[in-house]
Amino acid sequence: MKRILLINDDGPDSPGLRALAERLAGLGELFVVTPDRWMGGCGKSITLLEALRVKEREAGGPLRAFYTTSGTPADSFLIALELLGEAPDLLVSGINLGPNVGLEDLLHSGTLGAAVQAALHGVPALAVSYGSLRPGARPSGEKLARDLAVAAQIAAKLAKAILEGGMPDGVSILSVNVPVGA
Repeated sequence: MKRILLINDDGPDSPGLRALAERLAGLGELFVVTPDRWMGGCGKSITLLEALRVKEREAGGPLRAFYTTSGTPADSFLIALELLGEAPDLLVSGINLGPNVGLEDLLHSGTLGAAVQAALHGVPALAVSYGSLRPGARPSGEKLARDLAVAAQIAAKLAKAILEGGMPDGVSILSVNVPVGA
């Protein structure tokens, strides 16, 4: 069975992470290793001068295992390699609650930082972000839940294609932005 690792930079209780886990159920064994708090803007930074804490949470639902770490999303990937004992077949990072649409976002986004760390270890990576470039345009409540369900559906289709056919030649990361109201 394929092993899919989920990481985000919005923390373990993010509705984007929940939507993604629910939608990826059935594609393989799902593992979450994610920062224990919001870690947006940290890019691909890793923790060097302090000890990292790892806590196991109740997995529940479609998750095989769920861990949080005091580190960054990139740290979470490295910790996952140790916890899993081998590299996952796919990393899915997100669903980030905010767009990642340019070079500056690529350099600063924790969502993309986790994907870059995976790619450096030969693991195909899918980074999924949701949002609008207009400040304050993100909905809440039922509208947010519907939009995240659409983003998760797109992510699941891409994840299935990657698991079945691999990444396109020369590509190690796919970064997908799903706009508000998609």
